[in-house]
Amino acid sequence: MIDAKLLATRNMDTGSSYDVYGVWIPRKGDNLRLTAEVVANFGTDLTVTIFQKNYEDTGDGATAGVSTTFNQTTGRKTMELLGCKELIRMKLTLAPGGDLAASEVGLVLFRFLQPVWFETVKV
Repeated sequence: MIDAKLLATRNMDTGSSYDVYGVWIPRKGDNLRLTAEVVANFGTDLTVTIFQKNYEDTGDGATAGVSTTFNQTTGRKTMELLGCKELIRMKLTLAPGGDLAASEVGLVLFRFLQPVWFETVKV
């Protein structure tokens, strides 16, 4: 079973978002299919972005150009990255939704399903 994680935000009249980075995951194939699931969402906009880098690269890595957004919604969304570098991780950007009052706390309960790695077919 994959446990869901809970993130919270508070509007505070700034409308600002914050970022949470996952751990680096070593590549296990040429390509990646990753499914994010939001189990519950109260007043938040959650954006999941895939980052990647090679072992010799320093810093936070670079965006892989693959992302998905849950605008105060629940459900599953699948992302696919072709031609992965050696390490990948997810960046979660959490922002208060438009309906969230300054005194309210926004919550999102989310999880990532087991990633699927697959090789590129050579013809």
